[in-house]
Amino acid sequence: MIDLVSDQCVFENNSPAPNGKLYQGKEAIAQFRLKIFTQWPDANNKIEDILGFDLRCKMLWSCNWSNDSGNKGRLRGVEICRLQDGTIHEGLSYVKG
Repeated sequence: MIDLVSDQCVFENNSPAPNGKLYQGKEAIAQFRLKIFTQWPDANNKIEDILGFDLRCKMLWSCNWSNDSGNKGRLRGVEICRLQDGTIHEGLSYVKG
């Protein structure tokens, strides 16, 4: 997915509450995503649904992982993206719970 992110992309993560952390630029977003998969190497992201309209898209997703103690975790959420010139220029992430 990082190949679809523009160099000027702005991504607002769902954590910490209430507004999430802001990542600016393709490199910062790539490092954030890499940190997640380094922390939970067995993380499995699944896209459950995608809906596109005009220059926006909505992606319903789920993520399953295990921590170092073997405890399993699961998140479900939605990401709303704004597209420009065939790349993602903005991403807003929201989770349940």
